[in-house]
Amino acid sequence: GTVWTIKHSPDDHFDTEDARILKSLACFAAAVHQTADALQLAKAAGQQAEIRVQQLVALAEISSEFFGTCDMEFMPIYGNAAAMRMVGLSNLDEVQRTPLQDFFFPEDVAFITDEFFPRVLRDGQAKVEIRFRHFVTGEPVWVDYSLVVLKDEMGQATGLGTVTHDLTERKSVELALRESEARYQALFATSPVPFMVLAPNDPDFTITAANDAYFTATRTTRESLVGRRLFDVFPDDPARPGQLGSEALAISLKHVLATRSTDAMERVRYDLALPHGGFEPHWWEAINAPMLDGAGEVTAIITQV
Repeated sequence: GTVWTIKHSPDDHFDTEDARILKSLACFAAAVHQTADALQLAKAAGQQAEIRVQQLVALAEISSEFFGTCDMEFMPIYGNAAAMRMVGLSNLDEVQRTPLQDFFFPEDVAFITDEFFPRVLRDGQAKVEIRFRHFVTGEPVWVDYSLVVLKDEMGQATGLGTVTHDLTERKSVELALRESEARYQALFATSPVPFMVLAPNDPDFTITAANDAYFTATRTTRESLVGRRLFDVFPDDPARPGQLGSEALAISLKHVLATRSTDAMERVRYDLALPHGGFEPHWWEAINAPMLDGAGEVTAIITQV
């Protein structure tokens, strides 16, 4: 708009009241102008922020990861399609009506509310492997759950956000491996064939395990065998110099390490040291086989006698 000023004195000066009014009008006009500029900038910034939010939502909707936000009272605000699929909810209204605590498996709710949420609020973020519950089937869904405090430009907390990774497949594999390991341990322990497991640490070849049949065959015990160096437990008979059963066994074990393949030893005499002194003649036909990791490296040697 326009402010008109009209003089009404012959000396071309404003009187005190006129000057006060003009000054007030000038300040008001300047404030209005600055406010209008600020509103325009805020509107533009708001439009840009809205565009960024829309872009983030679009990315979240096509992601296979669980994306979600909630307010500071732990009531959900947003969950993407992957989030709803993971826990069996059908729409955003259902997500927003469900307190965040209810997403977790019942046995884990106390930990989440009493320990995990306070840690997030204290530290700004936290991460844990835990179970969601599927709202349709009631089954646990293992997840890698990260929660972070969201802040505005002034540093004030405005809510919380999560990116959660589904661990169901990994947990299934881990369970299968544990079950396989348990079956292996049971077969190893109850097998009538004597087995011993050695570390591949030449020249010690530390004994890491043996089954009951091996203890019986060698007249040893778990306490006297496991954790000790092989040739400390099974020394040669000093009364038979030059006839070293340990030497033949060491050659076979070194061959297994070098070739990463099984070695079947020829029949060899390797006397057993008796608990109360002396040696008892024994003949062995041992088979030494490597255990390999994914890279083909020897992680252990299994000896069958």
